[in-house]
Amino acid sequence: MEARASLAREELLDRVSRILGAMLGEALPAHIDEGTSLLGHGIGLDSIEILGLVAALEDEFDLAIDDTELDVQYFATVGGVLQLILPKLLSRPDDNDC
Repeated sequence: MEARASLAREELLDRVSRILGAMLGEALPAHIDEGTSLLGHGIGLDSIEILGLVAALEDEFDLAIDDTELDVQYFATVGGVLQLILPKLLSRPDDNDC
């Protein structure tokens, strides 16, 4: 399961980076990793853009993000987003899409 999570995490990073690219276009930094800040001096998403990211994540991964999960711990960095969605995807029975 650890190897599966590692592979899934790499693919998720790529897919989240593509979502951010679609949202921000040329304003997206050239290199995105798990430590890339989404707020403040990083990418600089505002609250409306975070909600757009949440909607895009829900669509891309066919999952639901509850209002109680809209916490800065999950949206401060790209890694936080992965921390939020990876367990949801790994807990799916017969999920080969992550």
